[in-house]
Amino acid sequence: MGKRDGKLAVSPGSYGKELLIVEKKRDGRPFELHTDTADKIDYYRTLRSAWLTAGTAGLLLLLAVVLGWLPRSVYTIFGGAVLFVLGIVPALNYHFTLTDLKQENRIHE
Repeated sequence: MGKRDGKLAVSPGSYGKELLIVEKKRDGRPFELHTDTADKIDYYRTLRSAWLTAGTAGLLLLLAVVLGWLPRSVYTIFGGAVLFVLGIVPALNYHFTLTDLKQENRIHE
């Protein structure tokens, strides 16, 4: 028979990566996990960094082709261009969202 106190089971090296299940009543409003402006800023900053990394990787791939470090191939050029665009567009979107949130945070201080 189980004990009443809960235990947290984690694999070695995965501390802080536990699964959190959150429930919400059906009230017709969208579910929003990050509700504090500072929390939203941290969340969008993380997303922007991830997409900016992808865009930078695409730019470096194109630069390597231009400098002759990689062979000039249609696939390499196309892949670098696609990776750059697919990384930069969301990164810019999150950047503008962050700008708006920071402005909102200054207004409410």
